[in-house]
Amino acid sequence: MPCVPPPSVKRAGSVVGTAAAALIGAAVLYGPSCLQGASAGTGSSGKGSAVGRIIDAGTGFPLQEAVVRLLGIPGRDIPPGRSRDSGTFEFTEIPAGDYAIHAERPGYLECCTGAVLPPVTVLPGRRTTGLVVRLHPEASIRGHVLDAAGTGVAHAWVRAFAAIQGKLLEIESGKATASGAFVIGRLPAGSYVLLAAPPSPFGAPTYYPSSPGFDAAVSIEIREAERVSGIRITLVAGPAGRVRGTAQDVRGVLDGRRAAVYLVPRSARGTDLAALAWKAPLGPLRTFEFHGVPAGQYTVQLIADSPDRRILAARVAIIGPAGADDLRLYPEPPLALRGRVSVSGFAPRDLSRVRISLHPAPSAAGFCMSVDALAGREGHFVARGLEPTSYALLVQAPPDLFVERVLLGRRVVPGRVLNLGGVTAGSSLEIRMRDGAARLSGAVRTTSSSERRQAGMRVAVLYPVASSPGDPRRSIAPIAGNRFEFSGVAPGRYKVFATDRFDPALFAGPTFLDLISGQVHAVELRRHEHGRTDVRLIDAQRVEAAARRAGPAGF
Repeated sequence: MPCVPPPSVKRAGSVVGTAAAALIGAAVLYGPSCLQGASAGTGSSGKGSAVGRIIDAGTGFPLQEAVVRLLGIPGRDIPPGRSRDSGTFEFTEIPAGDYAIHAERPGYLECCTGAVLPPVTVLPGRRTTGLVVRLHPEASIRGHVLDAAGTGVAHAWVRAFAAIQGKLLEIESGKATASGAFVIGRLPAGSYVLLAAPPSPFGAPTYYPSSPGFDAAVSIEIREAERVSGIRITLVAGPAGRVRGTAQDVRGVLDGRRAAVYLVPRSARGTDLAALAWKAPLGPLRTFEFHGVPAGQYTVQLIADSPDRRILAARVAIIGPAGADDLRLYPEPPLALRGRVSVSGFAPRDLSRVRISLHPAPSAAGFCMSVDALAGREGHFVARGLEPTSYALLVQAPPDLFVERVLLGRRVVPGRVLNLGGVTAGSSLEIRMRDGAARLSGAVRTTSSSERRQAGMRVAVLYPVASSPGDPRRSIAPIAGNRFEFSGVAPGRYKVFATDRFDPALFAGPTFLDLISGQVHAVELRRHEHGRTDVRLIDAQRVEAAARRAGPAGF
């Protein structure tokens, strides 16, 4: 029994344990509050033992009859134990080694201590004591799926999603009864979007309360152990089309390889909606077909069915109410993008320290890797192994230089997001830089309460006023001794803030920024200028509160 379920297993524990800090809030299942420290005592046996307690994370009361397992040595199963009336558990005469403690109890979310924290080490002849595992009460959402006439829709499938760090992740799901009633349990506290799909493959999925698209969905906020009821999802009566197409393998890229086509909805807020993707296998004649697709804008990707899962083709498609009958994909081999860094109006200089980084856009982040390239002395570089998708461009250069303009195939790139879907072999990337970069430094003011709370890594963030949610022109500087400094900044108008819980997608959301606008400062920097400003720390508690209020609209 693995400690960390694979991504395809949509259990609350597996999702929240790795990405909950941005939206789910303080009730992190595998976080530091899940397991307290342990100490080892001496013993006479050649094997070791472990002793601990299971308690309610909110009240601190001991929990009896919780099933406890030690996970860590494949092929050497250790019988599970149960917590006693006092919440205590004990494992004796167990082989020495590193273990994760997995605990579960009805009405509580599972907890696996080894998912984030270091494992518990059992030493030969020693007794590990002081283990405290905290279980969080589960919450649930109850309601009905209805048709336009208000009649319950039998056996509709309901899925609960949370927007975490710019990605929409499925947390739990459930099937409605014959009357259309559903219950989604095993939920941690947080904000959720519900999506209902009728049993027929030709029906359109609908977001709560009655929307065909994610951007118009209304989030449901639940507290720990809360039972939310009375939710009504009215299925959209509008048309859902059929999408058909072919892979035109004119370059022989497929060459007998198996592949699948993914149809991913696109969000105006920049949220990665890969969890909502339709998937269809590529048939023997390289055809594919989808049913029940609502009208809207989609990213269509042809993904190799192999360990590398590389993107063979990608494009944006606008699907109408009737669907699409002739959608074509053109598989491409990995791209090698050549380019040059130049400095405007400057004598020749050594540019070998300039690093060019290309990071996949959110819609492609699950399938391709970032690519780095170093410029040569005269600024020439080659970025290899790129996929035909979108990348965010970041340039690391000497502190006196700033990026003035970026051109791809002699066309200006807005927001420094490169769309390589239609790049030809002869296209090149030109990065024009200029001397006279500005600097910005300042101090961070904190409240006494934020100083007392245990904080994460504190950073200052600087971004252009006119940037969009997907704009990568964002600089991050560590805070040391309550001070920060940015260098290599292009002249312009910026906003700056400091926080100890930073999530790029969350802080790019307009609704979220409105909620924390009192702590965001505006500055204007000119060439060669060293600006100074002081900011107030936006602590983790304020970030979590604003994220819950913003819900999906925050992205």
